[in-house]
Amino acid sequence: MGAPLTQGSYDIVVDVNRNGKWDIDEPIDSKVDVGFEAIPEFPTVAIPLFILLLLIFFFHRKRF
Repeated sequence: MGAPLTQGSYDIVVDVNRNGKWDIDEPIDSKVDVGFEAIPEFPTVAIPLFILLLLIFFFHRKRF
């Protein structure tokens, strides 16, 4: 298994003749739309969001 993808948009391309570059006759998932999006893993987003919610709760509770 290779390295994880960085966040962004990717297309799926098949290099049929194995020359290392895309040629006009080789298949691609879509020439108009993006094939798929790489998004951050769940812990990368969930942990900062959880900390932010705890801080909001803590400061809101301290006011009363």
